[in-house]
Amino acid sequence: MTSRQALAFGEEETRPLRAVPSLGPRGQLTYRHRTICLSERNAMLASVFVYHFEEELTDLELLDRIWPDGATRFTVRMCLRQLDRRLARVGLTIVDVAEHVHALRAVEPG
Repeated sequence: MTSRQALAFGEEETRPLRAVPSLGPRGQLTYRHRTICLSERNAMLASVFVYHFEEELTDLELLDRIWPDGATRFTVRMCLRQLDRRLARVGLTIVDVAEHVHALRAVEPG
């Protein structure tokens, strides 16, 4: 029976669940059964990326959410690099999609 036929008979098509990172109340980020502890600033930054997992975020969006009192793009860049090094331990990375646009993604296996 094809998936189209299964849907016609009212059966739902089953797809594997996508792994999504989670962030605990004390800055513990977990992804695929691996956990790291983050500083307060990194946890705040990671929370935005986890909420928007695999979506694109601009420097300006990050500045507004994490540094409402003001910061520079240089600060954003430094914090992103620092967070990216920590996230690598659980199989995640922050990719630069375009200039000043970033996304949190899973590291490709292999």
